[in-house]
Amino acid sequence: MIVMTHHFTFRAGLFAVLLLLAAGGLSAEDPPAVRKPELAPAAAEAPEGGKAGVEAELEDIKDQLKMLQGTLDVMVNQIMKDLREENELLRQEVRRLHALRGQGAEEETAVPRPGGGLIDEVLSEGAPGGAPAPPPDFSFAVVREWGREPEEGGPPSLKGMVGLVPEGSARGDIENLGRELRRRYDAYDNINIEVYDTPAAARQFADNKKGDAEHRVLSVSRHKASGRDTILYLEKGKATEVPPDAGNAPTGGSAGESGGDTPENGNDTPPQE
Repeated sequence: MIVMTHHFTFRAGLFAVLLLLAAGGLSAEDPPAVRKPELAPAAAEAPEGGKAGVEAELEDIKDQLKMLQGTLDVMVNQIMKDLREENELLRQEVRRLHALRGQGAEEETAVPRPGGGLIDEVLSEGAPGGAPAPPPDFSFAVVREWGREPEEGGPPSLKGMVGLVPEGSARGDIENLGRELRRRYDAYDNINIEVYDTPAAARQFADNKKGDAEHRVLSVSRHKASGRDTILYLEKGKATEVPPDAGNAPTGGSAGESGGDTPENGNDTPPQE
């Protein structure tokens, strides 16, 4: 009974509310309207701001590209410089090994040389660009040596030698070698030293006394009996006397090619005039 009473009361109240709404008598206020959010930038300002940003990004990219290009140029230049230096070192090493062929080491370390003629041709060419090739590192090797040691009261002493220097050696180095050899063997009555700049020419002269004027570069000659005592620098058969003292000027032009008085095949007989 109590439940039915409450249910009737609820229905009566609901009916009264509906009547008031229909009659417009309800005075309840409408809820406040929700404010619409404003759009961020104005439509007119968006294109201008976007263009400036794109231009700034393009400028940054251009700067980065310039920096990369500069770095690349530096790296390429350094690589090319290193390659040129390495190429020159290899050429010098090949020249050195080429010169060692006349010292007897060729037989001990003989290896096939396919394309050896091509290597010789490359070595004889100038440096790239038409500039003259720099002289090789200077060295001196004894191909053959003979003689008689100085003895008090004995026969006249003799120092005979056939030597080898790298082809294309600087004239100053060859002249200094002549002075050094003359000082080193000053105790000998007779000196006969012939130097060539190719192994083939040096061996040919050492074996059969046949000189090659094209590759004969130095002659140191002393003969006590006749008073001859000369150092000659030779270039393609033309001989120029070298003063014993490097501080003195050359004593005068060409002296002509000297045939020398070198004993044959290691004979230790002093030169005969």
